[in-house]
Amino acid sequence: MHYAIILVIVSFDKPVYYDMLRIWKERFRANNNVWFIQCKPAGEWIGDIVNDIPMSQHSLRDYLELDRENKTLYVKGDESLIPGILHKTVEALWYFLSTDSTYTHVWRTNLSSVLDLVGLQQYVSIIDKKIGFYGGYVGKAQDIFFASGAGFLLSRDVADYLVANKASLRYDLIDDVAIGALLEPKFGIVPIDRCWVQTGEEDIETLLQQRVFHFRCESYQHLRTVEFMRYVSEKIIKKRCFPHLTRQ
Repeated sequence: MHYAIILVIVSFDKPVYYDMLRIWKERFRANNNVWFIQCKPAGEWIGDIVNDIPMSQHSLRDYLELDRENKTLYVKGDESLIPGILHKTVEALWYFLSTDSTYTHVWRTNLSSVLDLVGLQQYVSIIDKKIGFYGGYVGKAQDIFFASGAGFLLSRDVADYLVANKASLRYDLIDDVAIGALLEPKFGIVPIDRCWVQTGEEDIETLLQQRVFHFRCESYQHLRTVEFMRYVSEKIIKKRCFPHLTRQ
């Protein structure tokens, strides 16, 4: 079997992010493949109070804190757009890939995205024999091609390459562009369809039938983003739990 671990970057610089996280946890709290990734400043470091990393891995506990109950990995460091997101992504990749050999792929995404997990795993099963896989919604910045940070997929060997070459990453760039600058010249990028939900009237059922599994929800200043996320989530739940009620 082939599985993707899902890493969701989290920060709380806007109050609405708490509502977004609540939607993720409502759907995936019991799913061991979904983890939330946060930075935590050194001044707030708990370390040995709420930390499910074994004491035998003492050196890791100095900069990583695992909270299994809340499905969260904390990485010591300040939350920031640059370089915070890149920093916690790389450290999370290293931790989960080094402690669990069952994952064949990694899906890195953000709070305002909604994921059809069944659709993702079906996609992974189709590409399971492909090594060197780097895919997502393709963008371009400063002549760098990259997979959008809202959701990109890495095969395990590519994730390992990213971690092994973290010193070569451009920490002065936004995370997805920096990752693209490292990975695209070596592996290329496979385009993956996504739906950008901006009205709340998108035909989610048809898109699910077309095997779209990533839904990027966004509205002006996030005023309706949570509403859009709930709209998409309800459609996915209906499709996966009550398929006889969806259009054929």
